[in-house]
Amino acid sequence: MRKSTIPLRVRSGDGNVPSAGTSRRSNGNRLSSGNRMSAGGSSGFGRRSTVGFVTKKRPSSGYGRHYGHPEHMKDPRPTSDKAYKEESIRMLIEFLSEKGYPHPISSKNLHSPQSRDFYRMFEFLYSFAEPNYKVGPKPEEEIPMIFKQLGYPFTISKSNMFTIGSPHTWPILLAALRFLLKSIKFACQLDLDQVLFPAKDDEFEAVPESKLTFNYVEQAYGEFLSGSDNFDALEEQLSAQLRVNTSGMRGGLEHLASENVRLSQELESLENEPDRLAELRQKTQILASDEQRFSSYLIDLDSHKRQQEGRYREVEEEHQALELEYQAILERNKQMKHKLETQELSSSDVERINMTRLELQRQTQGMEREINGLDSQVWDLEMNVGKIQQNTEAKCLEYNKTAQMLKLIPPSAENAHGRDYEMRPDFGNSRSGAIDFIGSIKPALLQMKKQCNENVHEAETRKITEIESLDQITEMVNDKKDEVAMLDSKLKRVESELECKKEVNSHEFQKVQTEMDSVQMETAELKKKREDSKREIQELTVKLKEAQKESELKKIEMANEKNNYNTFLFEATKLVVDHKTKIQAGIQKLHQEAKEHCEETERQYQQYMEESREMRKHHGMPPSESDST
Repeated sequence: MRKSTIPLRVRSGDGNVPSAGTSRRSNGNRLSSGNRMSAGGSSGFGRRSTVGFVTKKRPSSGYGRHYGHPEHMKDPRPTSDKAYKEESIRMLIEFLSEKGYPHPISSKNLHSPQSRDFYRMFEFLYSFAEPNYKVGPKPEEEIPMIFKQLGYPFTISKSNMFTIGSPHTWPILLAALRFLLKSIKFACQLDLDQVLFPAKDDEFEAVPESKLTFNYVEQAYGEFLSGSDNFDALEEQLSAQLRVNTSGMRGGLEHLASENVRLSQELESLENEPDRLAELRQKTQILASDEQRFSSYLIDLDSHKRQQEGRYREVEEEHQALELEYQAILERNKQMKHKLETQELSSSDVERINMTRLELQRQTQGMEREINGLDSQVWDLEMNVGKIQQNTEAKCLEYNKTAQMLKLIPPSAENAHGRDYEMRPDFGNSRSGAIDFIGSIKPALLQMKKQCNENVHEAETRKITEIESLDQITEMVNDKKDEVAMLDSKLKRVESELECKKEVNSHEFQKVQTEMDSVQMETAELKKKREDSKREIQELTVKLKEAQKESELKKIEMANEKNNYNTFLFEATKLVVDHKTKIQAGIQKLHQEAKEHCEETERQYQQYMEESREMRKHHGMPPSESDST
């Protein structure tokens, strides 16, 4: 049995996962070949970085050294300073927007966020250090512990986690998020390979020898802990990598081929990614509409500001008047005090004056209580008015979105016809751009509703007319089909007659041919008998010639008749086939036109009905009888 100074192999309960007292776990992202990618490389955030800053417990050097317990260390940063908070919020918004934060975020929300928003931001930021991280059921204990593990030098208490959006707690948590953000940025810019395995001057772009040796020792030690004593494969791999580093360009062909394959796969994955241009264009349109809304809102604010400035001037004038009145009262009071000091008063006068003073004090206290009550009532009324204004703005926004979907906004839209249907809340600002909804927009909408109903009625009327025309066309097509059937039957009859005539002609030709054969036989007999009787021979010769002439004439006549029959049959067949082809083409054309006409009519009718239902649905109108049908 071999003796070794290396720690003993200890197997876990499942017998598969080795462990050791001081063993170092291999990084899951580390590749054993020379192409290992750095865990903290500067290739962007296409993948989550797994850098090792999460286990550091040393406080950052940017906050100075400290001794003793870090819980009692005072934060030297101006966390309560408004400029510092604005800068932190700006940094957070820029980073979250750049890295694709999936939730809505704005500067207004970050001035006093809810607990849910803080947990989402922390979860997104910390997922760069620990991928797939989710906030647990007890975030008030988990998040301070994570900050402590990250080496955050200041204390985050449980009470802070219960009052996240309060003015005295949020600056502390915002500074902690800023610390986490800076740590992530630094970790993402750090290249561990350059720190752990710096390249020598003579290694150029080759993998450093120290890195190859470290990978070999790490993998060999892992296999050793797994129970393996054979490291030939790792030694061959190390030898091949060292040969690649020392054999120049020829030795790096395999590396270049693998790198080419990797780059091709990366290029294919980039080409398969969805096009962000359409999404960015949509966002640009949304931002443009938001810019228009904010411009109108700024106009409202300007008018409100001018109105408030006018009120301020009025209040200032009242204040000056009251100041003059107050000075007059003070002057009168001095005169009354001087008069009081110079005159002699009796006990009854003093008692009466005291009673009057007490009565005035009581009246003053009553008036102050009444003023306080009126102030509280005014505050409650202003809060209610603010809520009503918010609800009104939400309803106006919903109305404007619906009108934009129906192509009623802006005035140059398709269905607006030059009329401005946009609803802008006025709230008593008397702005010239405000539109009377009841006086102008509502009658126009009612008129549009009436017009839509008329269009639907016209579409239904057109549909009925088109259905009737379709029935007429169908009847015409059926009539044409009957005519085609009659012509087919007539063509068959003509063909049968032509066949009969061809048979008769063939029989007559055979008969004539037979007669010619018999005449030739008779001629031969007459030649034999010529010696017996010249007269009979001459007569027979004459008869023969006559018969030959007649047979030739009949033969020519029958050949002409046969040609005439063939020509007639060909022309008749051609006319019938052409007529049939034309009729079939006309029927198909009529079918196609009728089908297209019906589809177009049905599509227009469905479009009118869909637009009418959408407008009634968005405007809360009852469905018409045509919608139910």
